Amino acid sequence: EAITVQSIEPSTMTSEGGALVIVRGSLGVGHANVACRVGTIGPLTGVYVSSAEFHCLTPAKRPGVADFFAGLRGNVLWALSRVPVIYVQPPRVSTVMPLAVLVGHSAAIDVFGLWLSSAACTRGKGGAAAALTGAGSEMAGAVAVGAGIRCSSTAFPGATAFVAVRVLDAAHGDSAVMPTPLVRIAAPRVSGVIPRGGGGDGGTVIHVFGADLASEDASAASSPLRCVFGAGIPERAGSAAAVAYAYAVSSALARCEAPALMGGVVNLGPGGGDVPLSLAVGSSAVTG
Repeated sequence: EAITVQSIEPSTMTSEGGALVIVRGSLGVGHANVACRVGTIGPLTGVYVSSAEFHCLTPAKRPGVADFFAGLRGNVLWALSRVPVIYVQPPRVSTVMPLAVLVGHSAAIDVFGLWLSSAACTRGKGGAAAALTGAGSEMAGAVAVGAGIRCSSTAFPGATAFVAVRVLDAAHGDSAVMPTPLVRIAAPRVSGVIPRGGGGDGGTVIHVFGADLASEDASAASSPLRCVFGAGIPERAGSAAAVAYAYAVSSALARCEAPALMGGVVNLGPGGGDVPLSLAVGSSAVTG
């Protein structure tokens, strides 16, 4: 009895080869010799799973379309799949922004590189090959952002010191590991600020005191530390009056420049609710 092919999955793969193709159909007899062929390349040894399924690994091939065949080694008759295989360029990751994330906080990670338009983001520990999927995934679907993609993540756990961001092309079943791992840093805590007030027209340099304001593993340029003026976390509550970049002098001291704000009292901190500041519109004098 000859082999018949009902379906192959996936039908799109990267030119680097090595993709696992699931062939479903009827194996007939001689399942120990199942094999497949991609275009003129083959026979490629298959792995028997059941009378209706076996697996093959694809060879490396230039991008393009090729016929896919299944059969038995030593048999000149091959069953042609109704669906050809499509070889595409594998995704390439050049860099990500930011290079550091806060423990316990969600983050939007921008991934830049080549052939990322159809990619989705997953998260693996230490560059592990296995991607996390389903409800346990730490990274959600990606959207195109200029020359890259943006991945939305859930909170990063504190138990993971380093997180390797991987880009998984859902359609092609391949992934690329970014060259630099994301650094996990502790969420900053604010104990006080000097001055406690300033002009509402902005420009006041505020010294922020606390803990975990900088990480030994994250440079000031890549740190996600921000001064949030408002009443809540902007990504969640949408109630922040303004956000300014902070320069971390040490783990206990940071500086930021107050933007122009309405007069009154606002809270300052990584989450916008740590220390109250008094602001007077039109005056740069400290008011409290």
